[in-house]
Amino acid sequence: MKKILPILLFLLIIPAAARADMGQIHASDVQVAEDGQKAIILHNLKEEILILGTDLRAEKQTGIVRFIPFPSEPAVALAEGDPFKAATELIAKYHLAFIYQTKGSGAEAKDVEVLFNQKMGAHDVTVVKINQVGTFREWVNNFFKTKGLPAKDAYPEIESVAENYVKRGITYFVFDFVELTSDVRFVEPMAYRFKSKDLYYPLVTSNTFGGEGSIEIFLFSPRTACHPLESYYNGCMGLPDLHASTSAQVPVDDLKSVHPRAADFFKGQTVYYQYLRFFGKYQFENDLIFDLTQGHDRAFSAKEFVKDKPSLRMELTPSKQ
Repeated sequence: MKKILPILLFLLIIPAAARADMGQIHASDVQVAEDGQKAIILHNLKEEILILGTDLRAEKQTGIVRFIPFPSEPAVALAEGDPFKAATELIAKYHLAFIYQTKGSGAEAKDVEVLFNQKMGAHDVTVVKINQVGTFREWVNNFFKTKGLPAKDAYPEIESVAENYVKRGITYFVFDFVELTSDVRFVEPMAYRFKSKDLYYPLVTSNTFGGEGSIEIFLFSPRTACHPLESYYNGCMGLPDLHASTSAQVPVDDLKSVHPRAADFFKGQTVYYQYLRFFGKYQFENDLIFDLTQGHDRAFSAKEFVKDKPSLRMELTPSKQ
């Protein structure tokens, strides 16, 4: 008799500490650690709001510049309230779960244009447009000097990453200067709003950290990005090992604590919520770029995977660190 393969539903109750995806530039020999990444993405199929928070620590006190590339000029602001806590609470409220199947049971532009600079809490934020990578090193060194930090003769890995993005037409970068010590420091979340018809999340920047870690994405959009069970085998949005939870349709009023202007951002659209998680090496050839219209115009609830299937069972599990 053929054995039935059970499908196990793992409900998420405690996601890891908030972290963000971005590159790092620092001229000293101090080692900076990033164990994981976390992001909230709101996407209305025309624009994206990307909310990033981060935990970072260094061997000793130092200053680093984190950099994040964008496909269009972003508006930058401190995130209001505690959006990651709100997103985590919505996971429990809507019973999002991972599904696992197991065996057994114009004018000539400057090379680097500074478009915006402002001090925001612990952040010193500068938005630039890189037109030529050749003078990027000089600009970075001048930036470090203004912060009283040492400079380097070359940043080959960083310049290679920047060149990768510029060649692909992604020329807007946010430089976020923060001071670090040996203590793990949570830097308050930042929100970036920019035009992009595709979901966009920079991954190649993670190569500047190397090693391995987790990526957690809380996604709110008019589509469910990926089928939960299919993502277990094939990954999600073209990224192997990116697994997708079940999803739920959520009223936009529930998103006020995630982003206070969510209702205006979605303007009457149906909104689905899905949680995505990756763990592996920070060695990426491509960014996460996905046409959400190719997703699913429905929610995949946990109930539909266990209804009338006595061989299936449900287990609670915390998010993996």
